[in-house]
Amino acid sequence: MSSTFLGIEIAKRSLAAHQRALDVTGHNIANANTEGYSRQRVKLEATDPDYPASMTSPQMAGQIGTGVTIAEIERVRDIFLDNRIESEMQTSGYWEALYDKLHRIELIYNEPSDSSIRNLLNEFWQSLQELANNPEELKIREIVRQRGISLAEGIQHTYKQLLGLRNNINDEVVDLVNQMNDYGGEIAQLNGQIKKVENEGRNPNDLLDKRELLLEKLSRLASIKIERSDPDDFKVSVGGKVFVQRDHFHPLATMKDMKNDKMAKIYWPEIGDEVFFTNGEVKALLDARDTFVNDYHIARLDEYTIFLIDSFNELHRAGFGLRGSTKIDFFEPFQTLDEDRIFKVTGSKAGYVHDTNMALHDPFDSTCITLAANPSMVGLDPEGAFEINGHIFHYVASEDSLQDVVDRINAADIGVIAHINPARRLVLRATAEATYKNTSIETPYTITSLRDDP
Repeated sequence: MSSTFLGIEIAKRSLAAHQRALDVTGHNIANANTEGYSRQRVKLEATDPDYPASMTSPQMAGQIGTGVTIAEIERVRDIFLDNRIESEMQTSGYWEALYDKLHRIELIYNEPSDSSIRNLLNEFWQSLQELANNPEELKIREIVRQRGISLAEGIQHTYKQLLGLRNNINDEVVDLVNQMNDYGGEIAQLNGQIKKVENEGRNPNDLLDKRELLLEKLSRLASIKIERSDPDDFKVSVGGKVFVQRDHFHPLATMKDMKNDKMAKIYWPEIGDEVFFTNGEVKALLDARDTFVNDYHIARLDEYTIFLIDSFNELHRAGFGLRGSTKIDFFEPFQTLDEDRIFKVTGSKAGYVHDTNMALHDPFDSTCITLAANPSMVGLDPEGAFEINGHIFHYVASEDSLQDVVDRINAADIGVIAHINPARRLVLRATAEATYKNTSIETPYTITSLRDDP
């Protein structure tokens, strides 16, 4: 026969369970605006009945229930959706950060505007056209001079802004690496706390929410891989190497990359390997800093400016002033660190390249001379290689044109810009931040001629 107080005990258990359920509901409402919070719910189950099955159990219609209890308080969370969110956060972080940097580049060029490079160039060409019609007019000559100064200052201003943007992005890279380390340290600490609560048989719901929020923030910064399959070995990897494992944390570090203008390089200090990112904000900043800002804009602005200076000065030196002066540069070329301003590949004979796309040597074409070595003037062998700044260039004179040689030199990115000047000769010039290691192009002999007969 059951106790007379069984009904009271059942009521007490029901009140306690539902009071705790109301507490959980209040907790959910209180955290409705808490970042990263997951709704919790109470899982109820019946308590063990009286009189378990045994030889001494009384004969009755069925077991007598003893009420209700809370089995667990669980989070309403979907691991599949968590994985998808973290994956999309990486992509979203990459494109949003890259868009921001590209927008800043767009603002630097400020097109169209009166101060843009394109407008300054147009004004410069217009002044030259007016000067061509009135070459002796002093006012027009002064206008040409002033617009040339404005053009140079406009290019310099744009160049400095691009350099400043690159340096700012580099500072952001360092800041994001520090953020990643902060997140990694917190995740490792939470892993230890979560494990202690789980060992007590309870669900560390709020701690798990904090960890998931940190993982979302971390996934926005970098391409990470999260392994949750083994609860005793929770692991986060970055670039294929372990970043956090259980309560152990392996921090990232930055160092100046001497091969990349002393920009920050991210590496693992414990093993010395560089960290490779495939997605996230850090990857976007690295791409913006080293590819979009440097390669696509700073380097190309360098090339354009050098070509403009060399080509315009070449023509200007061939002209005459009002008093007969000649061989005077209009723009003052910049100096490189160790060598002269400009290097030309010229020969002892007068001659020009009539077709820069023609093969360097064609025995069946009388307009091409054979470029071969001889004691008085060293030229090109029928095939071979030459070296600039430690980079080897191979050629076949019967197949490669002068333009092919120019394209290969420019594509090599070795601190040298090659172009064909108005006199149809090959011109080599060091970039503003590079130094020449070799002042000549070399095969087994020094090349001094790349041309055909006039």
